[in-house]
Amino acid sequence: MTNDVFEIALLRAKSGFISSQTLLWTMAASSLLVATPDSTYDGDLSNLKPLLLQGNGCDLLAVFTSSTRLGRFTQIVDSFVPMRGIDIVMSMPQNAGIVINPESNFGFELPSEGVAALREELRIPIDASEPVAPNTLSPTSL
Repeated sequence: MTNDVFEIALLRAKSGFISSQTLLWTMAASSLLVATPDSTYDGDLSNLKPLLLQGNGCDLLAVFTSSTRLGRFTQIVDSFVPMRGIDIVMSMPQNAGIVINPESNFGFELPSEGVAALREELRIPIDASEPVAPNTLSPTSL
């Protein structure tokens, strides 16, 4: 499974051709892979034990754009759960962040504050009668 559109967005954001907000909205609309080192995962999301890493004082959910982006994690990841980015963001605990393609030059970290801000932005109903202030969401490590 590859995620060409999101990977193109990653490259464009790193080069400054698209904004961080555009990158995060592209992530929300993309199908991503949540890694699990649990060989007993049965397909029930309530039983999912995802790969969590530590960064900036919080847990970071390891998410990959493709199984080819695993790097050294091939030794500990048993399987992947495909999920839409928006579903990942909306289900994240308050004190956890996300790391896309960890330990790769082709990824970034979104700390817990960024996940919370993106979650709120995605929850806002669209009302064309009111102007929306630009958000200052910014993934780190771009």
